[in-house]
Amino acid sequence: MNKKIGICDSGLGGIQVMKALMDANPKVDFMFIGDQLHAPYGTLSKAELFKYGAKMIHEFQKRGIEEVVIACNTLCANVFDDLCQAFPKMQLKGVLQPTVDQLAGEDVHAVLVMATAKTIAAHAFEKAIHQLDETCQVYELACPALVPLIENGDDQAALYAAAADYVTPYKGKVDAVILGCTHFPLIADEVKRLLNVKLYDSNQAAVNMLTLPKGEAKGQVVVCTTKDAALMKRQIKAIINEDLAVQKIDFED
Repeated sequence: MNKKIGICDSGLGGIQVMKALMDANPKVDFMFIGDQLHAPYGTLSKAELFKYGAKMIHEFQKRGIEEVVIACNTLCANVFDDLCQAFPKMQLKGVLQPTVDQLAGEDVHAVLVMATAKTIAAHAFEKAIHQLDETCQVYELACPALVPLIENGDDQAALYAAAADYVTPYKGKVDAVILGCTHFPLIADEVKRLLNVKLYDSNQAAVNMLTLPKGEAKGQVVVCTTKDAALMKRQIKAIINEDLAVQKIDFED
């Protein structure tokens, strides 16, 4: 029997984390939940973040999945400890710290952290970076326009223009960028072109933090959304070129 891992996010960012984990662990079963109905999470209150995060974890729990990757840095920065306390029998793994851990041993003196407004307000990345290197200059940049543009997915020119507006002022000031939202690898090439520095994201971080046993058969993948299953299916095909079935789920009150 294959190992089963849950992955959750507000939407399309977690799909990229799932793809990285699928490629690294082809004989593991994955279930993904994207709470697109309530996205973007970067504008929600802490109470709302806990509420929707808990509903996703409860859904995994109902299905017998005990190990869950929280592939949303906004949840990790604001309510990760609260979720761990609320679900003590679940193995919850956040992507924020492993994302920062990739800087260990790197020649990085000034880093730009791009994330949602709620993540930036928590200063979680800054704190984690300074635990590794207290001399590192950290620039925290809230990018509220990017997640809605990525989720809508129909205006790449507007997405790239918004990204340029955010990051261009930091050209020559930083030697690395942390894409501190799992949606943002979708603009990685543009950020790299604009700043010409090394980028770090949560995709490889998720792979690094999980040591999974190999199963006996090709892994099965279940994908769920709280909004429009047909739309997410098209988005997944466009983003990771996988033709995956998607089911709509409704959270219990």
